[in-house]
Amino acid sequence: MADKPNTQSTLGAILRGIANGATLGLDDDALTGVSKLTGTHDYGQDLRNNEALDRQQHPYVTTASELAGSV
Repeated sequence: MADKPNTQSTLGAILRGIANGATLGLDDDALTGVSKLTGTHDYGQDLRNNEALDRQQHPYVTTASELAGSV
């Protein structure tokens, strides 16, 4: 079975960008804190990885949605 290429959907990039803008960039830190309190998987790191991919694959959409979320 071939590995699926690591691509992000445009809608996912928009939603993550809005969440990042609305929380002034603290969304990943909040998830990391919750993960540490509950002793579960570090979802904040997953979010940071996804946001980095969003910036590479959808730079204009990510920037526009972060700006929209911060308004």
